Amino acid sequence: MEQQAREYLANKVEPLLRVILKRLAIDRPINTRKYIVEQLQRQAALEARAKYEKKVKADQDGGQTDEDPTEEKDTLQDEEEYDMNTLLFPDGYLPTNKVNFSFHYNMQVLKGWVRQTSPACAAASVAGAWNALLMGGDGRKEEGALFQPDIVDTYIQITEEQIAARRTRLERLLQGSVRPIEAAVVLHLKGVGKVFGGKGENGVRKSEAMQVLRHVVNTSDGEERPYKLLAEAFAASDISAEADEDDIAGDDDDWSDGVDLKTEMWALFGRLAAMERISRPNRPSTADIGNGAVRQAIARISAQRENRVKGAALSTSVAVARKAKRNPAEITISKQDDATVQAEQWLKLRDIFCRPDCVLIYHLKNHYALVYAMREWTDRNNGEPVRELLTSRRGQRPSAWVSWAECRETVLRWHGHCLIRVQRRTTPQPLQRVASSDPFTRGGNSSDC
Repeated sequence: MEQQAREYLANKVEPLLRVILKRLAIDRPINTRKYIVEQLQRQAALEARAKYEKKVKADQDGGQTDEDPTEEKDTLQDEEEYDMNTLLFPDGYLPTNKVNFSFHYNMQVLKGWVRQTSPACAAASVAGAWNALLMGGDGRKEEGALFQPDIVDTYIQITEEQIAARRTRLERLLQGSVRPIEAAVVLHLKGVGKVFGGKGENGVRKSEAMQVLRHVVNTSDGEERPYKLLAEAFAASDISAEADEDDIAGDDDDWSDGVDLKTEMWALFGRLAAMERISRPNRPSTADIGNGAVRQAIARISAQRENRVKGAALSTSVAVARKAKRNPAEITISKQDDATVQAEQWLKLRDIFCRPDCVLIYHLKNHYALVYAMREWTDRNNGEPVRELLTSRRGQRPSAWVSWAECRETVLRWHGHCLIRVQRRTTPQPLQRVASSDPFTRGGNSSDC
């Protein structure tokens, strides 16, 4: 028994005490007892974080050897496997050495977020918002919860409609069907191993697409109007490259009525590429999905499921964005905002976050992710405020504290970056049971989520 006690002291207690006593001698705090308690808490938090990071690394290294390690997605780690202290507090425990420390977190978002299984952040984040606002206490575990594949299906529908709209517009401009031209371009690219939406060398650049399109319209035996108008468009662009602007202004107006037909065709090809990426069987990508499609998807799933989840009406608005002439955000930011204005903007955002009927989706660089928590304090050294949001830079797992200053810089850098407010318009009721044949019931053939 004594031998076991000595081993325990040597292996567990003495190493810990050595670290604390060394720091005690260096810092020489006034309240020694309080300082030792804080150091013990800090050591426990560091051990918990190390264990957490070791688990994440093990999940990344094991069981996914056939996956691309650079692909944006979550690990196989369980969604609920995290330590709240490590997640929410700066050093892994409630700080006593910070001035005016406060934090807010949304437990429903923490229970509602779902694993991102491919580069489909715009799908996984929307599913998480739905679960947080409408699925009640157990979020993603509730019957009727949504997952990434459910929202991917909605984006496929939206992209199909966008393709149809592009074709309709082109057929009006070209005064005939665009399908034969589109099919000929796709077939030609396929012959050289390329496809719209392909990866790397298999992808199609705009210059390559225009070269193939020119070849198709110039080598066609048909006299159809669409071929003729596109051929004239290419001829006009050749002239514009050699002549002065004044010499060809009238010609441009004659053949296109102010519309660049080549640009219109490239827009159609872009939607075909989007369909290729979003509909990949195993690794769908929402790289082509923007804020408009995100908000449209939320409105659509609300309308589709309103008869199954009473009160399943979600609305969206732009919570934070840079100044715009149309559709201004609730919180409009600019580079000229001083410290007082930035503090007021933070308080407004915090008010939105703390509403029980609201969830925030952050559109940062090349990514969509939920906002899980907010925290703030005053730096003891310089008296400056520290304000941070808990989100994710990769996948959906809550993992990254982003400063309000960085968030502002990101939003100001590009007009598409913003924070989207998703709001429940009415109080949800229990989910109605539906037959398995219901078209909106999630299938059971997906093992990714």
